[in-house]
Amino acid sequence: MGGTTFGPVNTEFGFHAGTDFSAIQNPGGPFAFSEFQVAAISGHESFATYSGFDNNGVRQPGIGVVRADLVGGLWTPDQDWVYGPGATFASLGLNVGTYSVSDILTGETITIEVGAVPEPGTLFLLGTGLCAVVRRRLKKQN
Repeated sequence: MGGTTFGPVNTEFGFHAGTDFSAIQNPGGPFAFSEFQVAAISGHESFATYSGFDNNGVRQPGIGVVRADLVGGLWTPDQDWVYGPGATFASLGLNVGTYSVSDILTGETITIEVGAVPEPGTLFLLGTGLCAVVRRRLKKQN
């Protein structure tokens, strides 16, 4: 999974041997299909939600990025995917939930979260609520 429209992935981060990555594998992981049919992708940074292939051609869990997109050792994805009218998580092969894997040696974690996008009105309420909290804290400091 991922979007490689903006350049070939050339840097891969995988898990050490012995890591339990069953949370992001099928069955029961975030993806029911091996690829998505996307109407349009915009952004600048390619990525893949796997770290290459084993000797049998099976995708290995991890993440792949374009080395030039790493800034100070950090990578920030910026892709927007647009799907056809009436598309649902289920029709796209996405299983709602939060799926995390932590490397057995380093403790580094990859989390894939599939869930509903908040309504714009909800974001407004959340934003005004956060502003009120920040304002209240600023007033207490004075």
